[in-house]
Amino acid sequence: MIIDKSLILSKIKKYYSFKSDAAFARFLDIKPQTLATWYSRNTFDIELLYAKCEYIDGNFLLSGEGEIVKNQGEKREEPPNFREQLDDKNKIINFQDEKIEELKKEIAKLKKEKTASEYNLYVAEPSEELKKEPKK
Repeated sequence: MIIDKSLILSKIKKYYSFKSDAAFARFLDIKPQTLATWYSRNTFDIELLYAKCEYIDGNFLLSGEGEIVKNQGEKREEPPNFREQLDDKNKIINFQDEKIEELKKEIAKLKKEKTASEYNLYVAEPSEELKKEPKK
């Protein structure tokens, strides 16, 4: 019996909700070309898939039959929602970018105040010689 490994890959990709092969390849930490080769040659690295896809049943990887998800009795975990995780991380990055911009503005403001206060100190306190009337 020939096992359709391309179908197994497609089912795993669908299970984890990847919209593209490139995203699936990034998840597996392989090049997209490697994934494309797996599809075209009807093969894959079973050890890599088993290690990266912790929710996928080993028997499914071997045969393509049965439940795709490991049997966890009554408790079945949902796959991680990578889109939500990505959105959360993007929100954090955006917040940090905004904070960095605020801090840059604050630094610029403080530098201006420092320069102005230094300038005012020298102008506000002229030396005694400058205060004297020039001799004719």
